[in-house]
Amino acid sequence: MAFSVGVLVYDILHTLVGNRGRATTKILMLGYPAKHMRHPVFRPLFDLLAKQGHKPEICNNDEFVVKSVEAADIVILKTYHHDPRVIAKAREFEAAGKRVINSTLAIYAVADRVRTDEMLEAACLPVPPRVVTKNKTNRVLPPYVQKPRNNFLHKISFVQNVADLCFDVGFYYQQLVPNDGIDRKLYVIGTQVFLITRPSTHVQNFERKLREKRMCLSPPEQWRAWATKIGELTGLEVYGVDLVGQDDAFYIIDVNPFPGFMGVVDAPILLARLILQ
Repeated sequence: MAFSVGVLVYDILHTLVGNRGRATTKILMLGYPAKHMRHPVFRPLFDLLAKQGHKPEICNNDEFVVKSVEAADIVILKTYHHDPRVIAKAREFEAAGKRVINSTLAIYAVADRVRTDEMLEAACLPVPPRVVTKNKTNRVLPPYVQKPRNNFLHKISFVQNVADLCFDVGFYYQQLVPNDGIDRKLYVIGTQVFLITRPSTHVQNFERKLREKRMCLSPPEQWRAWATKIGELTGLEVYGVDLVGQDDAFYIIDVNPFPGFMGVVDAPILLARLILQ
């Protein structure tokens, strides 16, 4: 697996120095073992942690909910945020004084996309106009993007006309804002903010993500401020912010409580530092 120069240096130094004088930390990540153990960010992260003398482990939701709170010193909630059993078990770890990344309160803060949009709007952050109930359709012109309110569901569809809106309690509609066909993601690890760009696509799977071309850039100061503000509002430590738009008109269309950080230079190092801080 390819490492950046920074990751290689970090790996070599910690292999030579070892874990001298430091206690071993048990780190439990909730995820998809078959996928994340070949992930270009999480596999190197696990290797770095292990070579520092720590004990990283990955498990799925069914395995996680039967763990005792002694199974980990640090819990990383990468996936399964929609499973109430997972959140309940994570709260047990929190109650026992264990660190959980991201906290259950932070995950709850972005669990409902409509509530998140309202929170961002109240903080004067730009979000697209939205339609939640039938009596608001005259205020927001089509076309629309139909999105699940549940932040941990990702199926979207496009609606061209008001007459085609279907007001299911599980969905809402964002106005489809003009955009230049480029996806922009602000990835945040602690206080570090990165801008990742890629060609816009709406059909994704893990294999395709591995092949796509991403660019890692320094974000404009305004976007950096937006990302930082979202962390302050939600309590998230690691998260992603999706932007769309063109020219000088950009909007926040989603907040992801734990993205994959593909394309972020030295993401494994930055995540390791955050986890062990």
